[in-house]
Amino acid sequence: MIKGLVITMLAIETISDIRKHTVSGIRIIAFMVVGILLNCIMRYQSVWSVVGGIVVGITLFGYSLITKGGIGFGDGLVFICLGIYLGLSQNLRLLFFSLLSAAFFGGIYALIRKKSIKSQIPFMPCILGTYIVMILVEVLL
Repeated sequence: MIKGLVITMLAIETISDIRKHTVSGIRIIAFMVVGILLNCIMRYQSVWSVVGGIVVGITLFGYSLITKGGIGFGDGLVFICLGIYLGLSQNLRLLFFSLLSAAFFGGIYALIRKKSIKSQIPFMPCILGTYIVMILVEVLL
């Protein structure tokens, strides 16, 4: 159920990121509220794991402020939300591999389209793809 909600949120925001180059803060906050309520009911993450997962997103959000949009504000919000669902270790793992994925596909995009390495690409598809791969690896191993 939790994985389905996370995939749903990531898929919705991926479409928004590709089409409009933005994510919806209202939708993300709604998913945060649902995640907190579900965790209170199901207790699938410890409080400290959730807090740690949220701190990952807050750190990313702070990095966005420092770099003046080097990574989008929405991406920080998404990782705050993901921290509620995934906890500290999975959120860190997802961020790390999503950044690697973005660097890889961004490099290919820059080569094919003859763009600079500073060109912006949507980050949400990388997060969604990485999360799906993480689930598949978990199921297969």
